[in-house]
Amino acid sequence: MQRPTAVTVFGVLNIIVGVLGLLGFLMFLLSRLVPEMAQGSGTQAAQAMQEVPSLRVWKLVGVPIGLIGSLVAFVTGIGLLMMKSWARVTAIVYGVFRICMSTVGFVIMMAFIVPAMSRMGGPGGPAESAVFAMVMFGAVVTAAIALTYNILLVYFMTRHNVVEAFRANATPMQVPAGGSPDGAAGSADDVPVE
Repeated sequence: MQRPTAVTVFGVLNIIVGVLGLLGFLMFLLSRLVPEMAQGSGTQAAQAMQEVPSLRVWKLVGVPIGLIGSLVAFVTGIGLLMMKSWARVTAIVYGVFRICMSTVGFVIMMAFIVPAMSRMGGPGGPAESAVFAMVMFGAVVTAAIALTYNILLVYFMTRHNVVEAFRANATPMQVPAGGSPDGAAGSADDVPVE
């Protein structure tokens, strides 16, 4: 059976998501190894974000989970393109997990990080207000994209045609005794002589 279009699309997208996540992790590491990168903007709001305890804890938990998620997305994307049954199941589990993580991340941002930034003085002038607005906009857009992508991933990986395509790909071809793989009866030459 031919690979469904949804499997191809999500296979490629998972590879892209995995690569982008790994690049983000490398940038995070570089910002920790080269302190000048972490202090790039120098605005009061950016510095306040670095001092928010809940943001530090979320990074401590979220960064390793993000790294593992990026690796899973990358490997799952390759498995989907190769029509491996484990990849479809892993994509579904990954999608559900990412839906939960995106929701939790958004709630943490709104419940803890934004109020903490506001208590620390929040945005001061126009530049700080712009940084604060960009953080808020980025949080909302990121959560919306992540939720939409992962809901669609789970939806399409559970569609009947996708399930059947993986099932057909995983079932080894059975060759009947004395017959050919296409089901045609053997010729007279195939009959053993006693």
